[in-house]
Amino acid sequence: GAHHSDYVIAAVSKASPPHLVHLKHPLPPSLLDSDERYHRSSLRALAKNCPNLRSLDFSLPSPYDVAVHRLVDALHHCPLLTSLDVSNCANVDDRILQPLRARESPLAFINVSGTSLTPTGLDDLRSLACSCTA
Repeated sequence: GAHHSDYVIAAVSKASPPHLVHLKHPLPPSLLDSDERYHRSSLRALAKNCPNLRSLDFSLPSPYDVAVHRLVDALHHCPLLTSLDVSNCANVDDRILQPLRARESPLAFINVSGTSLTPTGLDDLRSLACSCTA
């Protein structure tokens, strides 16, 4: 469940060397994500303890609602991020645009296929990433 997922993220954040550059890990389902502060802190700790993260892959094999607030929070703490895959994270929406706008450099790649970004959000996203798959 969500807590198991967070224990894994917390363990990885403590054990990972600072030079970790790629992470593939599913976000927990939104309906199991009852304690937002705990979940935010686990992914925030990972981002802060692994300052060289360049690739985050939260993709899922089929569409599912995830804890979007965790993703938004993580994006604020990954300044070197160049690649983001949130394909099939069904309820990922225009909320991810704010932390992407705040970045100093655009992402090289983002995959938002199977998400809930609006057409306006997709247009905005295309200006924030070199390659956007929708």
